[in-house]
Amino acid sequence: MRKYVIHGSYWLGTLCAVMAFLSRGLDTVGNNFLGFPTKGSEVGYHSYLNGAFLFYLVSIANVTLDLYISKKVPDTVPQSAPQTPGTQSSQEGVSEAEG
Repeated sequence: MRKYVIHGSYWLGTLCAVMAFLSRGLDTVGNNFLGFPTKGSEVGYHSYLNGAFLFYLVSIANVTLDLYISKKVPDTVPQSAPQTPGTQSSQEGVSEAEG
């Protein structure tokens, strides 16, 4: 599910960035049909830019979480004998006492 959120938020962020660029360009010409009035104020290029930042941030956060979760266990720990923190096998105790 996280992969869909990553891809969807990335493309929505890209769409918002393109809309912000287009809206700003049309605003300089004086023919901005992408900005529409609401009860408070007009939805303009800055609103699209804020949406792009939001969607890109969601995408980056999910990619980071996905990479954090998918970290592998180091190869030095044997996979057959899971240990809880603070416990040692007898081999580790002997090698530490000798060294």
